[in-house]
Amino acid sequence: MSNTLGLAGVIGAMIFGAGIMSPLAALTAEPLIDPSKLINQLSNRVFEVAVSAARTQAEIEYDSITFNETLSTVSINDLVVEPLPHQGMSGCSLAIGHIAFSSSTASHVTRDTVEFGLDDLRLAPTCLPFEARGMLAMAGVSTMVVPSAKVEISYDYPSGGATLSVHGELADALGFTLHLSFPYFSIIDGYTPLHARLNEAELTVFNKGIWDSASIQLPAQFTQPGYAGDYVAEMVGSGMFYGQPDAQSQKFLGQISTAWEDFLQSPTQITLRSNITTADGILLDPDVLEDPAKLINYLSPNIYAGEIRRSQLMPAQDIKSIIYGNFSNYSDEMLMHVGEGFLTGKGYPRNEAIGLKILNYLAIQGANGISHTLAQHYLEKQNYTLAYEFALQDSATGSAQSVNILNVAEPYLDLSDVLAMQGDGMIDFNKAVAAVEPADYYRYAVASMNGKGMRKSYLAAYFWAILAQANGDRRTASIMTKIEALGTDKDLADTIDWNGQLAQAQADALMVWMDRN
Repeated sequence: MSNTLGLAGVIGAMIFGAGIMSPLAALTAEPLIDPSKLINQLSNRVFEVAVSAARTQAEIEYDSITFNETLSTVSINDLVVEPLPHQGMSGCSLAIGHIAFSSSTASHVTRDTVEFGLDDLRLAPTCLPFEARGMLAMAGVSTMVVPSAKVEISYDYPSGGATLSVHGELADALGFTLHLSFPYFSIIDGYTPLHARLNEAELTVFNKGIWDSASIQLPAQFTQPGYAGDYVAEMVGSGMFYGQPDAQSQKFLGQISTAWEDFLQSPTQITLRSNITTADGILLDPDVLEDPAKLINYLSPNIYAGEIRRSQLMPAQDIKSIIYGNFSNYSDEMLMHVGEGFLTGKGYPRNEAIGLKILNYLAIQGANGISHTLAQHYLEKQNYTLAYEFALQDSATGSAQSVNILNVAEPYLDLSDVLAMQGDGMIDFNKAVAAVEPADYYRYAVASMNGKGMRKSYLAAYFWAILAQANGDRRTASIMTKIEALGTDKDLADTIDWNGQLAQAQADALMVWMDRN
């Protein structure tokens, strides 16, 4: 064990040496003094220091350290590590063709994404503990060859949310993908190192040859169709649960039996996926993690063999019909599922044109939540005009979930375009005020100013602020000052006639005030 840790320490030091430089890739977004050369030189110097320290434990060679400005990636090429004799690991060698680090921050959100990947890893079995060598031999693996592996971590600072995606492959044996999504993730201290809520987890294991090697060595109870599923489920149940499993656990064991039988018929892959129904996810406290029955109840997992769960399959003729635009034959819920699937590539081949065609149709029909989905999509694409337009549509429905999109997109737009998109000239103030009590004037002014629960409109905010101030509410003074100052913008288009619009709002407010007093 100490030998393995020693090799891990050597690799860890070198990875840290290069990985610590990857956040500097963000500097290329705003050039200073040839940042590409600067990052390349710093990466080499830092890694050389790490290698110098690690060479006290192992022979280390590498071809080069490079920085790819296009991909914002720091790479280590053709790394070879062989522990020194005093490590007691004779015959151990590690070779990695390519190691890559990258770090990026979206231009309009405080969300960081860090990626670590490697290609063409070869590890001699003598580097591993004896027990691990036996398991590899049983799987028909003589030398560990990893064609590719990647870890991607994304963290959203405002919400504390995080995602973790890991995938890799062991040549001629197996591949896997792991995805975890946390609505909140925080590292606290040494006593309680983790405070996290999980709302999605999925693990898929792919057969790349391991079953062909292992199946001929397993007892018939594992491989004989018809009763192998029940045997595997019973074995898992006796190992996980004490006493009689509860209803949820029995359901899970039944899925294991079915999935194993399906896998025997077509040994391609097995997927384990959570079905967490609570909006905020489940808190990963020790009591949950240490109690299999409780964990099963919280995760409500589904396990299945093959590429897709049967419940998710949709008849091909229906998909074709939707693609060709026959939307009226299907429910909004089904169209939303298919549209988002094509837009994100989850469950359907990624095709933005088809996805947007479906979602735009739903938006025109007034389907709930669609405008926000489209606004979020266009914000991620940095199409701030469309993001703002759809966020305005969402706010007009009484939604408050697009406030952040409005705030993020607006600084990227000309003030003239912002005021035009708000559609201020079409507001019928006399009609709007009929159902509003004077005590609510200030609340309407703030909601119109922010787009929180009401369509964002600076002119509407000004109108409500005038009425609130006339009733003695002093809180509206700053709102009115900010809105009146918009007319001094030297780049404001003449066609907007902002001062003229404000004068009309004043006249409308006066008429309302006189009618109510």
